[in-house]
Amino acid sequence: YPGCMVEIPSLINDGYCDGGTYNTKECGWDGGDCLEFNKMYPSCEVDVPSLIGNGHCNGGSYNTEDCKYDGGDCIDLDSTTGDCKYDSGDCIDSEPILGAPAGKPDVTNSSDYTAFSPSLLWAIFTLVAILVVFTHLG
Repeated sequence: YPGCMVEIPSLINDGYCDGGTYNTKECGWDGGDCLEFNKMYPSCEVDVPSLIGNGHCNGGSYNTEDCKYDGGDCIDLDSTTGDCKYDSGDCIDSEPILGAPAGKPDVTNSSDYTAFSPSLLWAIFTLVAILVVFTHLG
């Protein structure tokens, strides 16, 4: 990819969809790693595409219509009616509370708050691992 100007070229075509400048035409959509992501979320612009649909509502730019509300992570449907539990049926929430379920938490139900969900811990672990690799490569 001669026109691809990225900080760490070895991340191109490494089996992981890296966002930003890696997911561009010049870089072959991260050497093909982002083709599936781009097909599913063609207008979704986020820094870490792997957080989309990881089972945790990440909020912010992830919780948008273009990103299909974090790949569905920010939509909390009532299993009996199909309606959104916390958001009067429209499933749009501006910013979640970390560790809380998607949508607006029910403050009367303490089980709606957890210190850390397993998916949040996995996301933190993954980000720390990436930072460690970048630190040692740079």
